[in-house]
Amino acid sequence: MTAATLAVVNDVTISASDIEDQVSTVINRDPDPYLRIYYADPQKETMESRQRAFEARVNSLLVAAEAKKRGKTSDEIIETEINFQGSHADRCGDPGAYDANRNQMGTATLESVTGRVDQLHPQ
Repeated sequence: MTAATLAVVNDVTISASDIEDQVSTVINRDPDPYLRIYYADPQKETMESRQRAFEARVNSLLVAAEAKKRGKTSDEIIETEINFQGSHADRCGDPGAYDANRNQMGTATLESVTGRVDQLHPQ
């Protein structure tokens, strides 16, 4: 199988295989990691990007439906969720800090030391 012709310059035919090393070098030097990943396996990356786009669209529709149900905007729903996640983490404490300081906690549960955990294991 002959390589596909990319260009003909002054009666010289240039194929992909003729410039593959140079293209590879340029792409691998590029700071864009997505370009390098795509270059390594374009079929896989195309499929995965389509999947991500589909999931983003479905999520957008779900947020819009929830916003309509609550009589709010999509942005308000997203902001509420972000604030809930932050306050939920504050209420629950930091399990990582609890585990790191378990020897100082004795038999206390994570719930009983919430608030103190952050003092013992500051970020």
